[in-house]
Order: sequence, then C-alpha cells, then structure tokens
Amino acid sequence: MNTKNMLRTGLSICAVFALSGCLKGTGLQGSLAEVVYDSITEVGELESQTTVMPTGGTASYTGSALIQMADSATTTNQRVMAGEATLDASFSAAGGAVSGTLQNFVGAKDVNMQAFNTAVYSGTVADVEAQLADFSPVDGKIDVTSDTSTGERFTVGFSGTLTQDGDTIMVGGTGAGQFVGADADGVKIYGGTTLNGFGTQSTLTENGTAQEGQIYINATK
Repeated sequence: MNTKNMLRTGLSICAVFALSGCLKGTGLQGSLAEVVYDSITEVGELESQTTVMPTGGTASYTGSALIQMADSATTTNQRVMAGEATLDASFSAAGGAVSGTLQNFVGAKDVNMQAFNTAVYSGTVADVEAQLADFSPVDGKIDVTSDTSTGERFTVGFSGTLTQDGDTIMVGGTGAGQFVGADADGVKIYGGTTLNGFGTQSTLTENGTAQEGQIYINATK
C-alpha cells in the first residue's frame, strides 16, 4: 500500500470539499502515521550503514516533517504539526545540495511532548496514529532551499507560512542536514531556534510572537 500517495489523495479531497474537520473520523491520520513511522524508522536503519556519497546525478526523497513549538522550550505541552516532505538532491564531487517542500500538514495545540515523542520515536504505527487522531488540517507550505554542502553534510534554508484555527505560523532561518546510507539513500534535517553546533538557526513565530522549537525531517528514496 502506497500510504504516501493515499495521503496526498485524501488531503486533496478535503480541499475540494472545504471540510475543515475532514481528517477527523477518517483513515488519513493512519496514512500520515505510517509516513511518519516509516520515514523515521528507515532513516534510523540507514544510519547504521557507512554513508557513501554519489559524485554526480540527482535523487528524490519523500518522508515526514515534524514541527514543535511553544513560548518556552521547557513547556510540557506544545503546538505540534506533522506533514509530508518532498526533497530533491543534486550531487557533485563536493557533496549533495538539497531543496524541496514541506506540506500537507495537520496539527494541534497543547500536545503532551513526552507522550508524543515516546510514540513517534519508540512506539508503533498505532501509537503514532493515536497521537495524530485529534490533529486538524494546516494550510500552507514551507520551502526548503539549498545552502551549503560538504560531503555527506549540508545546510538548507526554510521559508513559509502556515495557518491553522486563526493562527499564523511563520517559519524561516536555516537548518542542518546529513545524507545516510550506502548510496545516500536517506536524508535527515534538523532545524532549531537555538544556534546549534552546525552554525544553523531556524526561526518560528506564532501570530508575530517568537517561539522556541524544532523542525525534524526524515526522508528516503
């Protein structure tokens, strides 16, 4: 079953009929739950391999994007959004440059982060689906633009606006990424509002107010 294509089809139906609550009571959370679970699991497995980088050509990747944000990083309950990642890589002797789009998000406020992270990173597909059960559609998308590349590591830029339940979330800044796998079969990207060791820093705002949070992207060929 191609859960990624099924998710896109389902969200298109939601858009056509303009049903703001379309996700609730359907199997779409299950489709997205599989995309989230599969992409994180597969990238994790690829990390155990020695990464071998192509020296030319291109590749396409699909997977998941997770965003969590709040007024403070220590807040127990935060806003969470989950969506699809579609990325393209261009390889050269210097490394791989990545660009693409994050879209088809669903989200919710006041999500218990301990329970959510346990489900996503240690649980089953059913656990992830249970976490997404009350999430509602988010409008908009985030563009991922290529920045620098050195070997298996690279940096990207983020730019986009998301809207949900009357709130406007703006995403910007930069993130750090890495190819994984024997033929660069996977990609993981991290963006955080705190300057990290890779020299990248993302920005997140909600209705014009700066937020603290992270962006996690996992995708495979």
